[in-house]
Amino acid sequence: MTTSGWHQVGATLVELIMTIVVLAVGLSGIFNVIGITAQHSADPMVLQQAINISESYLSEITSKPFPTALPCPNTPAAGAREAYNDTCDFNGLNDTGAHNQFAQQIPGLENYNVTVAITQQAVNSVDANNMLQIDVLVNNTAAGITLTFTSFRGNI
Repeated sequence: MTTSGWHQVGATLVELIMTIVVLAVGLSGIFNVIGITAQHSADPMVLQQAINISESYLSEITSKPFPTALPCPNTPAAGAREAYNDTCDFNGLNDTGAHNQFAQQIPGLENYNVTVAITQQAVNSVDANNMLQIDVLVNNTAAGITLTFTSFRGNI
């Protein structure tokens, strides 16, 4: 046979090495994205827990009657939390770990810190003597999440 009848099939060594390099770069990028996703996969759960904690505290605070004396003291009321009898009693509350309405720490939520601040605020045509701004700050330092939820309580 003559040399003109032969056809070369396959790849050269240089083409093979270039293919390996391109695949390695592409796969390393994909694995990097998978690693970042795995690191942050718990973030939505932590965020939802923080939202639920703040909603629980706001619900408890706003269920109490409007205070008869303003301004609110800067420290929470003395005594057991279930004995708090008006909204101002919660001002200055600082719980390390989320607590229920009986001031018992909730298991599994030890990393959340909750701070309550209640201030008088004039809103639209309602004067400050009839309106309270309730700020509940929920912080999870382990996850790096800090949320502040605000509600208003009126006495109209």
